[in-house]
Amino acid sequence: MITRVETPAAGLAAWITDHEVSWEVVPVLEQVKGRGVEQTGQALKLFARFDVAAGEIEPVARPIHERLRSLAMEAVQSLPAHLLVQVEPPGRAVVSPGTPFVVEVQLTLVASVPHPDSLLPPVEVRRLVSLLEKKLSSMGLKKRG
Repeated sequence: MITRVETPAAGLAAWITDHEVSWEVVPVLEQVKGRGVEQTGQALKLFARFDVAAGEIEPVARPIHERLRSLAMEAVQSLPAHLLVQVEPPGRAVVSPGTPFVVEVQLTLVASVPHPDSLLPPVEVRRLVSLLEKKLSSMGLKKRG
């Protein structure tokens, strides 16, 4: 008899597939004194779905949000140390249109420079975003959209 042992990596891959984990990277725009609205960073948004036919959403959503946080932190490990990385607090779970029993948990992580005067050149921003996107794809996460 052959017994299949699931490795932690295989378990994580199954979790990512089961929860249809996806991501998007979007610019962060802020009002900068004396200069107007400028892009000051990038936001990485991770999404995971779960089915709630009945019952409370929060007890199910909380551990999913924590798992998304772990995935996000793993993905940004390769970013330069001088970037400020902040995880926004959990704020919402979204009911997907057309699927009333599927809820989506969102985690947002923002990476920016510590001061608006030290903005990265656009070519460097594109390089870092490309590295992040490759890392997310290598982890088995799907680009949203």
